[in-house]
Amino acid sequence: MLRMRSFWAYFGLSIITCGIYTWFFVYQMQNDINVACQGDGKDMDPVLALILAIVLPGIFTLIWLYTQGERLRARGAYSNIRIADTGATYLLWYILGSCIIIGPLIAIAKFITNSNIVFDDYNRRMYSNGQGYNNGYNPNNYNPNGF
Repeated sequence: MLRMRSFWAYFGLSIITCGIYTWFFVYQMQNDINVACQGDGKDMDPVLALILAIVLPGIFTLIWLYTQGERLRARGAYSNIRIADTGATYLLWYILGSCIIIGPLIAIAKFITNSNIVFDDYNRRMYSNGQGYNNGYNPNNYNPNGF
């Protein structure tokens, strides 16, 4: 079962750990996104994501938010869930929003909110009534183009 995350927990733990929690967050989130979006052919090894987040913190964060945001949006579309935010939305909030200081936090909050929507749908489909694949849904049949 995929965990729901809280922006305020992310924010608080990031401050308490002086930013180290963000690396754990990237690892766990990448792992969960891979599970929720399995079959789309865009999996990234969570260990690789962690290493890149440590070695290339600025540029990797932007690339990661964009690519994973697009994956979440595609999975939402596949499941008939409207996710208005695209990868570009996260980038705009993160880069241009830096001028108002809280822009990157808004980008992360939107990302966490949208991931929770996709994870909730995945959990309901996979674990409702304790029957495993529910209503014939099989994540291995996922095609991000809807074909």
